[in-house]
Amino acid sequence: MSAAEDTAETATPGLLLRMARRESGLGLEDAARQANLTLTLARALEQDAYAELGLPVYARGYYRRYAKVVGCDAAPVLAAYERINDLPSPVPTVHQRPSIPYAARGSWQRFLPWVVGGAALLIIAVGLLDRRTDDSEPTLPRTLPSLDVDEPTMSMTFEVNKSPFAGKEGKFITSRQIGDRLQRELKTNVALRVATTQDPDKFRVSGRGLLHLSILIENMRREGYELAVSRPEVIRKEVGEEIHEPFETLTADVEEEHQGT
Repeated sequence: MSAAEDTAETATPGLLLRMARRESGLGLEDAARQANLTLTLARALEQDAYAELGLPVYARGYYRRYAKVVGCDAAPVLAAYERINDLPSPVPTVHQRPSIPYAARGSWQRFLPWVVGGAALLIIAVGLLDRRTDDSEPTLPRTLPSLDVDEPTMSMTFEVNKSPFAGKEGKFITSRQIGDRLQRELKTNVALRVATTQDPDKFRVSGRGLLHLSILIENMRREGYELAVSRPEVIRKEVGEEIHEPFETLTADVEEEHQGT
């Protein structure tokens, strides 16, 4: 057995990755960025910090991705990881369902595929309907009077992120994806208003205050959307010849012993 083969059989996965990265001339930060991993996770791979890698199924994926970037064969790296952690090699298993002869099937089993297919088509058809938040009563064949919803008081401009770091935080970054998400939000968020602008990359979004708009922005961020927003602006309305702006009324009930203090 040669010295190289002996080293490959006794080396840790972190040592193999570290040697390959140095031979490729990549720094740790560059390798982590190209592998789409955090710097902490890349350092854990090279330092054999197995506890920070999570479950073995995730760790194997990290090793394959990092090995591809540094130009290293992933097979010995995975073998070393499984040897050190005493893990069995993943072997895909194929479960075969015993086939039933057509003549041995019952009469109802012959029509089972048609029944299942019809049910699937019905589910698809119902799911494609344009479902919206509405005022209705299933037991009455008439429409209930609509509830009054407060009109929007503030607006912001949602647009495509065009900064130098665009595309690094989210996976939905185009104007079409952002516009589709806003249109879906309109189906359930009855107080929201979305209007297009002359710029196809910008949308005018109006809501009932900063909290209403900030919740929408945070939900989109958690779903993987990346966008830029403008400074919020108060919506003013012209009533007659006067300009009106929204205001809020606060009523505070104070006990008599604390009044005047």
